[in-house]
Amino acid sequence: MDVTEVQSNGQPNLNAFPITPFLAAATQGLWTTARQVGYPDGLYQPNGNWAPRVGVAYRPWAQKGFVVRGGYGIYYNSFTGNRGGSATGNVPFWTIESQTIGLTTLQNWQTMWPANPSAFTAFQVYAPAYNIRPARTHEWNVSLQTALPFKSALTVSYVGTLVGNEVGADQYNEATIGPHKNLQADRPHPAYSGVQVYHNFGRNWYNGLQTKIERRFDAGLAFTFAYSYSRSMESNTPDCETCSLIPYSPSWYNRGRTPFDFRHIEYATIVWDVPVGRSRKYLSNMNRFADLLLGGWELAATEQAQSGAPLTIYGGLNNLGNGWGTRANLVGNPAIANPSPAAWFNTKAFVTPPLYTFGSAGMGILDGPGVLGINTSLAKNFYVTEQKFFQFRWESYNLPNRVNYNNPDTTVTDTAFGRITGAGSARYMQLALKFIF
Repeated sequence: MDVTEVQSNGQPNLNAFPITPFLAAATQGLWTTARQVGYPDGLYQPNGNWAPRVGVAYRPWAQKGFVVRGGYGIYYNSFTGNRGGSATGNVPFWTIESQTIGLTTLQNWQTMWPANPSAFTAFQVYAPAYNIRPARTHEWNVSLQTALPFKSALTVSYVGTLVGNEVGADQYNEATIGPHKNLQADRPHPAYSGVQVYHNFGRNWYNGLQTKIERRFDAGLAFTFAYSYSRSMESNTPDCETCSLIPYSPSWYNRGRTPFDFRHIEYATIVWDVPVGRSRKYLSNMNRFADLLLGGWELAATEQAQSGAPLTIYGGLNNLGNGWGTRANLVGNPAIANPSPAAWFNTKAFVTPPLYTFGSAGMGILDGPGVLGINTSLAKNFYVTEQKFFQFRWESYNLPNRVNYNNPDTTVTDTAFGRITGAGSARYMQLALKFIF
């Protein structure tokens, strides 16, 4: 393990904290100074980032209604950095001690830490590699845009992204795959528990066809209709920032659809300032009482539909023998003719993999239930003076009261495997009245 808290002579300061000498003795032979292995004292190698942007717009014909556009850029993502440093003040980062203070614990701060600095067990390490770099995202697009009737425009685009050096975590102190009588003793370094290191080894990419018809607000009307057909894939990318790949997993096991691979996404909006009432296009001469009831209304609605999220099927057991489990084995056709909450897929197509093997079912092998949502708003201003008015709003969410099912259970060993046991919100409405002055 690398030690960064050093004295002026380059040697580690073993008296920095009360627990430090005891940890040094317990881990003797398992650590070295950063300088001895050629690392920077701060365990970080500074690096620069070059982020160019380029764009072009071209009108191939004299008419102004058709434009070709393109663009490319590089962007850099942030990452958490030294998790050990953010979780403890005990530098060198040999251990992490987590404490919880809340109304239910009622513990004084004086008694939070152990009285005996030599009382500790095998500890865990979270750290980035010294030469880690921010993940670099390449983005590009080519679009065709043309004018349409009703003051609207159509845009058709190809959009792509590529992250070739995604930050991910690997476990470096796990027992090998196979039977073990004592997992802690069989670790490569038994004095430690987990050793999770973050470095650049992941890759993910996206390709999509995106279309949009849009009318900006004019003469009381605006609308948008958008649709995308896309593919989002990943390789060697853990499921979350704090997650890691399964130790000793083969390369094929970590390649597949990302959790964000929604193949079809459609979205539509409309805002309509209804042209009825005094000083409007229709019935502009109606009396004040009629205008109070019928004039000046504004209608807005949003609608979104998308295909289901990718489903990954898990074996449900720690079948590798070292405390880790894998995905299920695929032994048949998982599709069924009429998916329902009682059976979303063919559960007999999956089984728990044999001991000490990786399951053959791929990442995102199935799709969950699709989603359809329609939200509406009806609003009207009641003027007291020119600048003071009451605003009434009637808003409805999930207007058709459609049942948008949650994803089914995807663990082979669960009693609810393959079944859906929940759904999103039913239709609900809200009324509001506010005075604006």
